[in-house]
Amino acid sequence: MATVSRNLVITKSNLIGFSAVSPDPLAVLTEEGFGDLAANTYISSIYQGATISVDLEFTVRYLDALDVVEGILPATSVTSNYDFTTHGITAAFISNNLLRISGTYSNAFNDEYYNFVLKDMTTAQLPASTQVDFLALIEYNMPNPVTIDKEYTFSAVARTDFSSPTPTSSISGQMNQWVVWNYAPATSSILSLVAQGV
Repeated sequence: MATVSRNLVITKSNLIGFSAVSPDPLAVLTEEGFGDLAANTYISSIYQGATISVDLEFTVRYLDALDVVEGILPATSVTSNYDFTTHGITAAFISNNLLRISGTYSNAFNDEYYNFVLKDMTTAQLPASTQVDFLALIEYNMPNPVTIDKEYTFSAVARTDFSSPTPTSSISGQMNQWVVWNYAPATSSILSLVAQGV
């Protein structure tokens, strides 16, 4: 039989730096009967500021007209339009179909900011890691909500039919990840910034 459909399968491995998150939005999905969804389409939840590493392997499952699996092959190449560097994360391909995501997750929440008085007496919203000289931290805005579901989209090139290496075409898929704001690092950052002011 000829291939009728294909599914991009993304498998997680080598998870490093992941610790329990409370409350964990993935636990809610599992409790509500969506455990398979949580296990298959989500990277483990993390606190903002966590240093993590995870490998994602991209394979393609080929199905016939009766939804019987004809076979599974590695994707030929994979791309993503998600800008991981915005969050301090590196996404590097170990092979054509194996991606390692690693780094310290930051800047997850658009509405979290620090407001500073600068030396010229103006104010500016800057990240906690700012290298700009300032007189004082005058405001911290905690994000609301304190959890965010990040969606990482991928496009893979793979055979169109399991039995023939040509032609090839793109197939898309995604992984999600819950990032949770954490009180302790935010407080530590605020205290450190207050101490740095003049």
